[in-house]
Amino acid sequence: MQTRQFVVRDVVTVSPDADVAAAARLMREKHVGFLVVTDQRNGGQYPIGVLTDRDIVMESVAENENPHNLKVSDVMTTRPLVAMLDERVEELLPRMRAAGVRRAPVVDNTGALAGVIAFDDVLQVLADALRDMAGLVTRQRVTETTMRA
Repeated sequence: MQTRQFVVRDVVTVSPDADVAAAARLMREKHVGFLVVTDQRNGGQYPIGVLTDRDIVMESVAENENPHNLKVSDVMTTRPLVAMLDERVEELLPRMRAAGVRRAPVVDNTGALAGVIAFDDVLQVLADALRDMAGLVTRQRVTETTMRA
């Protein structure tokens, strides 16, 4: 399976120059806890970091910093784990585990932002596939019992 099968293309992005309070409001408005920090160039968006709700809490709130006085670039995670659009999920998941992240920006072969992949989305697809396989075993038994009765 390739990352492109799981990528969410409706990505919420933020500028590194935005203040942290504005980023927090954007998270609330969009109902997300993860923003991709991007640099705009050559007509595309290129990820330069990520900002999580946890970053805001740990670097701003817990430190008694005024979020209006901090820029996203002050608290974002720089050099985030980035997935390639054509990367195999079986190779990406161990990298995500090693980095301790549940979400990652996904880029195309030029490095431009193509979407986000979330561990939760991959897990849901795999769980659905396992449910279908388990149902197949049960259905096979019912079919066999019916045919041989």
